[in-house]
Amino acid sequence: MKANTNKLMRYIFLVTLLTTCCNIQSQPDSVVIGEAPNSKEIYSYERDTKFPIGSISWKKKDNTLNIVTANRLSENLNFRSIVMRYNLDNGQLLWTIAKNDNVSAALHSKHGIITIEDNILKLHDSNNGNMIWEKKLYPIYRNDSLDLIIGYKKPYNNANSIIALRLGTGEQLWEGKIKRMHNLGWDRARLIENEKMIVVADDINMVDLRTGKTITVEAKTSQNDLLKTAIGIIGISLSNILAHKMIPNGFTPYYLPQYGMGELCGLTSNIMEKDSCHYIADRECLRCFSYDMEQLWRFDFPTGNSSYSLLYGNDKMLHMVNFGYGIGRNNCRMKHSVPFIATIDPITGNSIFFKNLAPGKEPINDAIITDKDAFFMFDDRIVRQCDINDSVIKQIPWQHTQYGRPALFHCDTIYVANQNGCGFTAISCENKYLSIITDKNNLVITDSCLNLIKVYKESDLYQVGFKHGDYKYIYKHLKKSKYDSWIVHNNGTPVIHLKQEFESIRSVGDYIVFVCENKIRYIKL
Repeated sequence: MKANTNKLMRYIFLVTLLTTCCNIQSQPDSVVIGEAPNSKEIYSYERDTKFPIGSISWKKKDNTLNIVTANRLSENLNFRSIVMRYNLDNGQLLWTIAKNDNVSAALHSKHGIITIEDNILKLHDSNNGNMIWEKKLYPIYRNDSLDLIIGYKKPYNNANSIIALRLGTGEQLWEGKIKRMHNLGWDRARLIENEKMIVVADDINMVDLRTGKTITVEAKTSQNDLLKTAIGIIGISLSNILAHKMIPNGFTPYYLPQYGMGELCGLTSNIMEKDSCHYIADRECLRCFSYDMEQLWRFDFPTGNSSYSLLYGNDKMLHMVNFGYGIGRNNCRMKHSVPFIATIDPITGNSIFFKNLAPGKEPINDAIITDKDAFFMFDDRIVRQCDINDSVIKQIPWQHTQYGRPALFHCDTIYVANQNGCGFTAISCENKYLSIITDKNNLVITDSCLNLIKVYKESDLYQVGFKHGDYKYIYKHLKKSKYDSWIVHNNGTPVIHLKQEFESIRSVGDYIVFVCENKIRYIKL
């Protein structure tokens, strides 16, 4: 009886899918998406996919959109996904295919459409959706120009085998190993001359992407610690930022293994490249490597320990700032080591100066580096390096507690609603001022000595979602999942006040696309 019920449900699904395909072949509908400043209604095109939309991706060359939908028909059946390719210019559905597995992404490449279906990677013909090849893979990096995609064979932390496939054919090019029991590394990897990749996972690895030949240097990128507690302001979860996404080219986090169970991870720096040398720090030292990964010098930290860190500098000096935290339980930032700034001779590795930025394990919330100076943010003060070529450090206390504690530097344009209710004013970051977001979500503008210039309340602030030519999408959070959203000119002049609710919005070519449950809406400005 149960088998017959399952067959019936599968039949109903196929009939529903066929009906859906017939419906979406027709021309798109027009619906009101918002209002112009003169209260005139603004219409958008709309396509009903009949199923909840999971993801979309866009191809610039032919202005096509891949849409992935999913629908659970019954508790007895797995997710059923539909992948469809849609032309934005003429509003036509090009093809659609039904999937028995959950499809997390359908992406354009020069060889076709890539889909990721649970742990199966597939390539489909762009013209008709027919499958070209399929392989079991957990992808982590993709490079269209080299015609390859790299991934792990198994998702477990102790499964270190990676393989590279030829993107066009699915042929395995090579197999290697990159140990990642405690640290992923691919999110801060660096591509060198489009042929080699430096990945700081458990160790420092340089991989020849064409052959798979790997040079590995032992490193200390994590540390066992069961007693750490999450940091107040910056004790935020990072898991939702990267998980289950896949960018068009480069780091491809289809899945992220779980780290931080009884240990601190991510105790590394960015990879800085200068004059054919590579500079990398782990928790014990800063090292300089030649192009072929020969160690040229090593600088051991006087404090004996570092954490998440940032390298920056110029021709004469190499600077490193230790933020004082690692990634721990639930992918949260956890206190670890005393934050410091170190300046090193990039040629010899000799120390020019070394200074602790806090008396104890007090992590840096944020940092901003300019061509002239640097600022490091703590809960109750901001530390200024007055000249990045000098060791002078100033501790400036935060005296504006009525607006909240400093949480983040704001380095992008933000918009403020005009008091007369007509339009917005763009607040741009200028070198002579600091724009600081507090833990009360106020925007505080100060000079370099933290003297107050201006304060903007959270209720007046609109964040920039994305740029779209001469326009921007701006929004502010109201309550729960409600937003006040606008399309404005770059100077803040209103164009459209968006009235319809939507789950996501993005700029694709000449269009702005809205995802509204099982509907795609789009307008052309």
